[in-house]
Amino acid sequence: KKKKKNTKMFIFILLVSGFSSGLINPQSQKHSQRLQRHYVIEEDSAKVAWETVALSAAEICPEEIEVGRNAPKGLRGTWYVNGLSSCQIGNRLVHPFEAHGFIKAFRFDGEGKVTMRSRFVETDVQRYEAIAKRPLYRGAMSNVANFEKFPDFLLNAVSPSTRAVAQLAVRCWGKDQLFASTDNAPWFRLDPVTLETIGEESMNNHLLRGTKMLAHTRIDHDRNVMCAAAAEFDAFENTTKLILFEFDVKGNQLSRIELTEPFFIFHDFAITQDFWIIPINPGKFDLDKLPNFIFGRAPATDIFQLDFNRNLCLLLVPRGERKNFIGKDAADQAIRIDLGCFGATFHVGPHWIDSHGRLIAHAFIFERYIFGGEMGFDIRKQQFNPTPWSLSNGGPKLHRIIIDNVRSVPKLTEFIKLSEIPTDMPTMHPDRDGYKSRYVYGTAGIRDIGWFPFNSLVKFDLDTDQVDIWRPSDPQVRHYCVTSEPYFLPRLQQSDSNDDDDDGWLLSLLHDVANNVTELQIFDAKHLSTGPIWSTSIGKLWPWNVHTTFDPKLY
Repeated sequence: KKKKKNTKMFIFILLVSGFSSGLINPQSQKHSQRLQRHYVIEEDSAKVAWETVALSAAEICPEEIEVGRNAPKGLRGTWYVNGLSSCQIGNRLVHPFEAHGFIKAFRFDGEGKVTMRSRFVETDVQRYEAIAKRPLYRGAMSNVANFEKFPDFLLNAVSPSTRAVAQLAVRCWGKDQLFASTDNAPWFRLDPVTLETIGEESMNNHLLRGTKMLAHTRIDHDRNVMCAAAAEFDAFENTTKLILFEFDVKGNQLSRIELTEPFFIFHDFAITQDFWIIPINPGKFDLDKLPNFIFGRAPATDIFQLDFNRNLCLLLVPRGERKNFIGKDAADQAIRIDLGCFGATFHVGPHWIDSHGRLIAHAFIFERYIFGGEMGFDIRKQQFNPTPWSLSNGGPKLHRIIIDNVRSVPKLTEFIKLSEIPTDMPTMHPDRDGYKSRYVYGTAGIRDIGWFPFNSLVKFDLDTDQVDIWRPSDPQVRHYCVTSEPYFLPRLQQSDSNDDDDDGWLLSLLHDVANNVTELQIFDAKHLSTGPIWSTSIGKLWPWNVHTTFDPKLY
């Protein structure tokens, strides 16, 4: 079966590559000219910064190299960073959510030496498109040829509609397990030392074979359990089937929960000791546009969108002891909390149940959101322009949600916005999933016009609602840079004291477009606004880095 699949794909590569030059309008020259422009502070700085980063080429370094010395002593382990390879494949652009994975490993020896290694996440999609030097899988938000021109759009009709890439997240789990992930696709196992792609991650006994997982996972450190999720969408029934898994360190499935809800979309979730907390971003299908998608005349995002006439909800699914809930049993036990207005949240912050039995939840919520144009991607014009997109949705803002009596008769008692700063990519103390975490960190967009791409880092104190912000001091760098997810690394092991919640380092990568470099930065988490305490250039400008994880082992 594998040989037949490879043969069919090879024939398709030959077919597409054979006449692609006559069908596709070349973009490479135009994009390369953009990279050469002189940077001055102007209104389109966000466009130039993001387009340059999104189209930068990944710098592959399969052999470990030294990138710096004199990093903070005591910082020991391996920081894995996943993110986009270039959104440009040959002469076409793909949506950032469907670009190939570019995995990096930074190793800190505890005495100040830092080394690095990087590779592509070599999925089937990546390997075939590397051969063809152009997109072959259209996915949901990309295409392989123009929608409007005949016979170009027929290539979309016959190309696979799923881009099983792995560019969003990375997770260490169990004994030397490392995998990369995206949404609605398999996980891919990586070698933790060489970063070579081993193949699809199916966990023990092939439990996940063929399952379209979500990118994010959560770790219950008390039970030593990894929580993961998958979703299946039915356009004709207008439903989402939610599948929730718990795995032990050997990959054994400890529990599986399935339930079906009216169509919704989600990317991230939270856990407590009692519940899974799933944001229900309400969606709708427009099947009148299905023929255009089938015949290659439109992307899948023309078929589904968020439903502004339905409210954002939280779905609380009981965890408890090792259980398997399927269908009606799971639906009967789930708790649905209506937040009273539309909203869309794709990343959540700390969640915990306090001593009064209240669920304290934090999420970064858009008040408006339309799928398809994320980060300013225009699939038809084959270009990026993030400012109109960011102005159209206002950006994700930190909100607090409090639900009283969550274990008995739940009642929403508070739903407030804590900040007007557009913030995303939140991280917190890595050992406190499901427990109180006083601080949450993220990337922020503080620009004269719009908010994307992110150009700052931010720290929220959830006890006092105070905010600490870092922005590059050089105005040119500040306007022409893109910041990446800050990872909080505690100096000490988990303690019961909230006062030590920020005793550690923040690791982040800065894409400095003005100087055409990528910097590895380390901050003292207690004093974010004072700037990095250590930084080093790790090479030329890289595509954007997304989610990260840290393993205290030094491979």
